[in-house]
Amino acid sequence: MKKVTLIYPPHKFGVPKAYGMPPLGVLYIAASLRRHGYEPIVLDFLLNGYSLNACIKDVVATGADVVGISVMTNRLYTSLQIARGIKKAAPDVAVVFGGAHINATGPDVMANLELGAYVDACIMKESEESFVDYLNGNTPPGLIFRDDNGEVQQNPAIIPSFDLDSRTCAISLMFRLTTYLFSEKAR
Repeated sequence: MKKVTLIYPPHKFGVPKAYGMPPLGVLYIAASLRRHGYEPIVLDFLLNGYSLNACIKDVVATGADVVGISVMTNRLYTSLQIARGIKKAAPDVAVVFGGAHINATGPDVMANLELGAYVDACIMKESEESFVDYLNGNTPPGLIFRDDNGEVQQNPAIIPSFDLDSRTCAISLMFRLTTYLFSEKAR
């Protein structure tokens, strides 16, 4: 079974946050992976003021086969920098983007000649099941990838219907909430 690391990137390297919210999208993906037998590692780089080099070092140290990065628009550039660093340090690691920015501009990210070349695939919309399908070697709905000729292709995205009561509580699986409460300095 593939080793998976999920990343919540910072908007700027080296700037610690006094408080934050748990990265729920990443945690829901992690909860889904656990339900399917994976043991994902979640790295939240937003809170601790990591440098780019520290981010890359920590990701590579996990020994992941696949790294998923949650991409918000204000974190696109740092996400691309992390992807480039991972690929330079560990070229065989697959880098997969997901998140709100990918929902809006995924094919454009993959086609970016400067940095998009470091992204192996993107997954649009709700990805709890699609990411598992991708890890199992399938090409699920919402997958953006390069074909054998290097051309960017996109599978039509669907929004699955969820029974919210059946979703695993993401926070309870991965983090202590006290990590995200206001620090004394921020009060």
